[in-house]
Amino acid sequence: MGAALPQHPSFQQRLQDAGIARKPRLHVPGGVYHVMLRGNGGQAIFFTEEDRLHFHDLAEEGTARFAPSHSRVLAQGQRVHLVVQVAETPLAKIVQNLSFRYTRRVHRRPRTVGHLFQGCYKAILVDADAYLLTLVRYVHLNPVRAGLVAHAEDYRWSGHRTYLGLDALPWPSTGWVPGQFAKRLATELSGPSRARRVSEARGMAGRLALETGATTLSAVAPLFHRDPTTLSRVVGWIDGEAKTSRRIAERLKPLRTTSVQA
Repeated sequence: MGAALPQHPSFQQRLQDAGIARKPRLHVPGGVYHVMLRGNGGQAIFFTEEDRLHFHDLAEEGTARFAPSHSRVLAQGQRVHLVVQVAETPLAKIVQNLSFRYTRRVHRRPRTVGHLFQGCYKAILVDADAYLLTLVRYVHLNPVRAGLVAHAEDYRWSGHRTYLGLDALPWPSTGWVPGQFAKRLATELSGPSRARRVSEARGMAGRLALETGATTLSAVAPLFHRDPTTLSRVVGWIDGEAKTSRRIAERLKPLRTTSVQA
């Protein structure tokens, strides 16, 4: 019996080894990915508000078609951040469908040619239990770090406003992620933390309790391991902040609406 012939690498494999072709991306059904798309050469991706609206519409269609459980988009001028949980459809197909259809729209304009996006998109598989909340916070605070807005809720082109009840986009998942933040906040509310955001949450809870008449500060205070007098002072502080801070006032609006509906 003759010697076995040596197994030569395929042409595609040789291209990958030489760094010319990209290796297939790992597909993990149920996996959560942080996807980044950048404009070619640092150029803009969005040129008008209509462009951003169209991109969000495409994201909505893709969510309905490919049915990822958790999806959110941050569309800035030169880049896009996506947080996507895939099902059976590979991530590559989802992102390529989105980028191709959006690029086709841009290229319909006169004298618009060439690559819109820079090379292949970047994607990081995320440990949802350990890192998803940190990732969502990072994505939603990106416009603040970039100096585009003072507060995350002021940025229109993010799923953050949907979480706060200020917009009603159908494609971001608004159940699991806020629920995880709520669990963490509940632990902090009953703990010793004096961080501003925790104090604000305690004060808003007390304010809503008074407005709805559902309970009293004496009943709410023990839930936070506080005495009623301390909680009353925090509620008074929230009342004063709501008169001068648009951020506080806007955060109270959806909470009030929800409490009335309930």
